Amino acid sequence: MIEHHPFRVALVRAFSRADEKELAEPLGIEALAAILRKNDIACRLFDRERDSMADIVEQIVAYNPSLLGLSVLMEDNALDAARLLLKIRQRLAVPCVIGGLFVTASYEQARAIFPKDCYLVRGEGETALLKICAAINGLTYPEMEKPYLLPEEWPWLYRYHLQDYLNLGAPINMKSSRGCPGQCRFCATPSLPDGLNRWRGRKIADVADEMEHLSKLYYPPAFNFVDDDFGPLSRVAELTEELKKRNVRCAFSLQLRAAAVYNTPNYAGIIRKLQAGGLCGVFIGVESFDAKTLAYFNKPLDPFEALRAAQSFRACGMAVNVGYLLWPPLA
Repeated sequence: MIEHHPFRVALVRAFSRADEKELAEPLGIEALAAILRKNDIACRLFDRERDSMADIVEQIVAYNPSLLGLSVLMEDNALDAARLLLKIRQRLAVPCVIGGLFVTASYEQARAIFPKDCYLVRGEGETALLKICAAINGLTYPEMEKPYLLPEEWPWLYRYHLQDYLNLGAPINMKSSRGCPGQCRFCATPSLPDGLNRWRGRKIADVADEMEHLSKLYYPPAFNFVDDDFGPLSRVAELTEELKKRNVRCAFSLQLRAAAVYNTPNYAGIIRKLQAGGLCGVFIGVESFDAKTLAYFNKPLDPFEALRAAQSFRACGMAVNVGYLLWPPLA
């Protein structure tokens, strides 16, 4: 028999059928859980990348949530989430809120997949989720200037079972910023709601504080920044200086915009210092060597300068991943 209980939220990362993917902690629902807990709302995280459909259903039914939240990144995540919701609602009459990049970028498609009584949240779900929780409880959530939190307002992630992910070879994921200054045509970021489509960063001191805290709890401390763009090399240098002040020795990887690297004077010398400070891997998008293709995708860079920048990282022994578009623009 299911017992009555105080208000609580079940947050679920849906399963992806992608052929090539790296297991990582569920960053999206970890961020939402941190917001809920900061506001004294009980929650629990469930991950379809770790557990089977049958196990997840049993766990959620046993938890008996007041609200079910589903995080969907792509269409195949959405289909898994829809199946999960159907199985749970066969046993629990629970309201559901669904968000993530798929809902934001493909809202009409998401609306056709999920039941009409589900809340669909575009953009970042942090304040929207709090308002939905308040509404279900018959309360009014205070209006905020913006429908999302600024990076300096983010609480540290609620790291559910982080050690389990590390045991499977996953790094510790970090968020230091949101958005990107680029306007690349192939990217979803420029089409995000106003305010989420431009770059905003956390204070580096706060990022270093979080890394210091995690480095004391987990070994070896290896971090991966999931930002679309970490920022200029000067911001990376600021991070290494902050880690040095705290005597934190760790490895970290991140994504950089190629033009921001090769337009930095003496970038090769700076890269050597960054490697000594813990930077061990970078991702840089080159996309194409064809000028017309780059213009079509609104990608203003010199691909050969970008490769030279990538070679500077590799010369320091860092892992370098270069992004390249495998499809040409339509004629």
